[in-house]
Parts: sequence; structure tokens; C-alpha cells
Amino acid sequence: MTAESVDHAWPRREINTNSDLDYGFVPLQFTLNYVDDSGDSQLVDVPKNAEKAERPSPVARGLVGYSVPLPGCTRACAVVSVDVRGLTGFGRLRVTELSVGDRPLLGAASGLTPVGDKRTVHAVSSDGGLDLELRDPFSTHPLLVWPHETDPAALVTPGLRLEKSGRQPLAYGIDGRALPVRITGQVPALPLLGRGGLLLDLGTALRGARGQIPADTISVVVARADTPAIVLAKLRATGATGTSQTVAQTLDRIERTGTAKGTRLYLLIALFALLIAAVSVVAATVEQRRERRTEAAALRVAGVGVGEIARGYRGEAQALGLSVAVASGMAVWIGCRALLAALPLVDPGEFGLVFEVTPDVGVVTGLSAAAGLFVALVVFGSFRRIGRSSPPRLLREGDR
Repeated sequence: MTAESVDHAWPRREINTNSDLDYGFVPLQFTLNYVDDSGDSQLVDVPKNAEKAERPSPVARGLVGYSVPLPGCTRACAVVSVDVRGLTGFGRLRVTELSVGDRPLLGAASGLTPVGDKRTVHAVSSDGGLDLELRDPFSTHPLLVWPHETDPAALVTPGLRLEKSGRQPLAYGIDGRALPVRITGQVPALPLLGRGGLLLDLGTALRGARGQIPADTISVVVARADTPAIVLAKLRATGATGTSQTVAQTLDRIERTGTAKGTRLYLLIALFALLIAAVSVVAATVEQRRERRTEAAALRVAGVGVGEIARGYRGEAQALGLSVAVASGMAVWIGCRALLAALPLVDPGEFGLVFEVTPDVGVVTGLSAAAGLFVALVVFGSFRRIGRSSPPRLLREGDR
């Protein structure tokens, strides 16, 4: 901060023995919210005890400032937001620099965006600094925020929360730049427990945890048999654990819930819908048999051989099967992708999984191929002997 703006806003005065405030110091306090190199959320005030703080020290010609250590930043840290609070009176300050280590927080390179209600905080960026005026000086107001939906991450820590740009996963660094992530391995996981649960590894789930659990929420932690003892010890140390349950006990309890029964009901409805569709296809082909026999008899009168008639029906079955396979595959793909992307099935949370909303190609292909094959077999099986069993005299019998 410029010393001139400090002296202009709050001139040096005698310390009032009846007050904790020394009007010779800067009556401002910045609160830094950051993620440390263990992935945990931290808050630090600058200066730490503003009411008792001394006048800021000179840091350069015409500049004064405060500096405090940041715990847990021996390797890397990621800044999430900066708040500001006034401690007395009104005034304007010229903030020339806010930085963490050698990383400046002012300017576009930090990835942080200046915010604030102009009725309470008026911050104007100019010449690489910030002209700051607090109009509601006794409250805490956001000054700089991370504008993205995901939090920035210290890139040396595991358990990052990622975004996706197309098919490329991204992670944001402390400087605000989105860096590509190289995937070195994948672990299959069931993302849903019931309707509102998530299955996470404990190492990721404990990152950023503040030890606050809503009173009306029950959290179930299912640990594998080979879970490291230190991870379970950290979980128990939170004081939020209850009775121990095995995976089998947890699955059995979930299976008895109304949500699980509702899911089975939906599956049963889907199976009945498939059965109705299959019966409709078979009934339609049976209904057409008499018409097809008359058609085959007319073709034989016209000199068309039985083999050619059979090949025609075989081609029809193949065309119908292919059409059904393509149409059903496209419908399943579009429907699943639209539903998975749009429906709020779960809330991933601050450090949740990155959900893949693209349907599995193998599953969609298999289902559509099975539907096409079923239609083709039904049509071909119903009509393949029509030509041989439809002699020309069938036309004369139909005229009677």
C-alpha cells in the first residue's frame, strides 16, 4: 500500500488509552481463503490481529505493508478468495500489491476476479493496483474470488477436483491457468449409493473436510478391507463416526430402502415394455402371414421362383433389422446422454468425482444389435417358408 494513501486516510494520532485502536495503523484486515498442499481449506488474516497491530512496515520507497506466514504451503497453495474488513471509519487506500509468495493476486494472471457491492466496497483496478474504498467499514466483504465452478488446486497434491473441456480433463493452478491433466490410470467405481450418495475413496473425501455434518444427514462410509489403517484413523479422529458396518451389511440395508425398491420397480417396468414391444412385433408378422401368402402366390403365377421369393424376404428382414438397430442405437445414445447431462441425479460436492455422461459405446451397440437381430429373426422366421407354402391355387381358393 502507498504510505501516502495510508497517511491521507488515517493520519498518525496519539493512542487513546480507552481504545484498542491505534489510528496510526491501517484499519483494514484481509482474509485469505486458500487450499494448502495437503488439499485442506485454510483461512488466514492479514494482519493477524488488526486491532492490536502496529503501523505497517515500510517495504519499499513510499510503500508500506503487512506479511504473514501461510501454514501448509511448503510445496504449493491455491488461493480461492480474498475478503476485506474495515475496522474503523471511512477512507480510501491505494493497494499496490497482494501476493502469495512470488504470485501476485491482483491482475488477470492470478485467475481471481474483483467483486463487491459498490454500496459497501468500491474497488477500481488501475496501473496494476487497486483503489479501495470501504463504505461499510465494519463488515467483511468479498474482494477477490475464484470465478470458476471448481476450486483451484495445488498441483502437487493428489485427489484433485477436475473439470472437463470436451474430452480433456483440466486442473487449475495457483496462477489461474488451466493445465491439461495426463491420465495414468482409472479405477471403476459405483458413483451412486441410493439416490443422493457418492462412493469416493476416503483419501479424496477427507480433503477439504471441515468436520461439519448437518444434523439431518447420515453419512455412510464403506471401506475396503485393504484400506490403510492411517486413513481409517483420520476418519475416526473427526469424531463423526458411528457404528461399524461391513460392505455386505451396508448393501443389504440399501437394498431394503424405498429408493432401491423404486429402482427395481423401474427396471420391472422397462422389462415389461420390452416384452410388449416384442409381442407387438411377433403379432404384426403373424397378422401379415395371410397377406404375404397371397402375395407369394401371385409372384409364383408371374413366374418368380421360390428361391427368389425367399431371398426377397431375407433381404427385407436384414433391412428391417439394420433399421431397428440404427434407430434404437441413436435413440438410446441421445436419450441417455441428454438425461445424464440434464437430470440432477446427485450433487458431486466440493471435491466430488468427475462424472462421465457419455453412454458406454459397447452397451449401446450391444443393445441396439440385439434389438435389430430380434426383429430380423422374427421377420425372416415368419416369412422364409411363405413362398414354398403358397402355391398358385391359393389365389383361386381366395376367390371363392
